[in-house]
Amino acid sequence: MEKNKIFESRRNTVSLEKGQIKKVFSDAEAAQHEWNVLTLLQLRGVSVPEVLDLRENVLYLQYCPGPLLLDRVLELEEKNSAEGLSGLCAELADWFNQFYQAVPGHIRGDVNFRNFIVGVSGITGIDFETLPIGQKETDMGNLLSYYAAYSPAFTTQRTKGTVIMLNAFSEKIILDKSKVLKEMRFAFKHMEKRRKCFDVKRAEGWLRGFEKEV
Repeated sequence: MEKNKIFESRRNTVSLEKGQIKKVFSDAEAAQHEWNVLTLLQLRGVSVPEVLDLRENVLYLQYCPGPLLLDRVLELEEKNSAEGLSGLCAELADWFNQFYQAVPGHIRGDVNFRNFIVGVSGITGIDFETLPIGQKETDMGNLLSYYAAYSPAFTTQRTKGTVIMLNAFSEKIILDKSKVLKEMRFAFKHMEKRRKCFDVKRAEGWLRGFEKEV
């Protein structure tokens, strides 16, 4: 059994205790909402943690071992494994495709690479505090923008990886690439507001080069 530990979380207290994930919310309503979303997704065949118990503002979930998507992507980049990255992106696209079929009209919303676990049986989505209505291109634009901006940001290798990711998704999901690129611009503008040292001009210059590749 894994040792007890505390996970990084901006809004809640998340820990592994006695082989289960314990997620403490600021209020019971937020905990109930995530319980509802996870239950719905699980019933419709989306790979998410099993919900085990809900006690007021505390949610107990199945522990899903494995590296975070971000760590796995960076590992494959370090190995310069385009084939491995392509396979991982195809798995991620499969997860999103299943998600969109399960809840039509809704999007993942928070597509932070730390909200996905790469397990032995595939990718699992975690952290469903919201289930917004929107367009798939918004998810894709945010996903690609996050990827491009993770350190080391906006490198030639990152451009190649982002092209691989977009192509993998385009094979599984119908996407309007012009809308995806527009959403990427919006995402970089949003990063400029939230991150003190974010260089939006560098991001926009990188995006112009990326557009030529796709």
